[in-house]
Amino acid sequence: MSDKDYKQDIVINASALETEWLRQPGLYLKYAELLADARRQAKKAAERVKVCRSELVERAQGNPQGCLNSEKATSQLIEAYYRTHKDHKEAKTKLVDAEYEADIYDAAVLLFIKGKRRWRILLGCIWPVTILNQRPMLTARMSRPKHLTRPRQNKKRV
Repeated sequence: MSDKDYKQDIVINASALETEWLRQPGLYLKYAELLADARRQAKKAAERVKVCRSELVERAQGNPQGCLNSEKATSQLIEAYYRTHKDHKEAKTKLVDAEYEADIYDAAVLLFIKGKRRWRILLGCIWPVTILNQRPMLTARMSRPKHLTRPRQNKKRV
């Protein structure tokens, strides 16, 4: 994992909310890019596992006596051969590591997406919750735009 500072980045410094507020979009973008890179690496690792498996199966079918110690290549022997081969194990380990890294970055991105609640809690310590929950009053001049209003529906009562 290239950036292990995600544990520090998700912590919000309550004494410097202005700078933290300004930092959030940049951090979100940073971890979204890291997540995309990690997912790409995981896909590459998954493809490498498939290629390694195919190469080992082809080798086992081409030379069953040398690879499988058997004259006939059965599916069970071929599977046992490629699953225990060091190249396949190595490729699987890299796949698991890449998926783990992607999961970590996915959780970090999710924290930034769902961070609105954390901000409401932090801002509630400074401002009363009623101020945070209030919507601006609409005056006659500031009426709601027509595309945001719901059309009235005439419901027939039975």
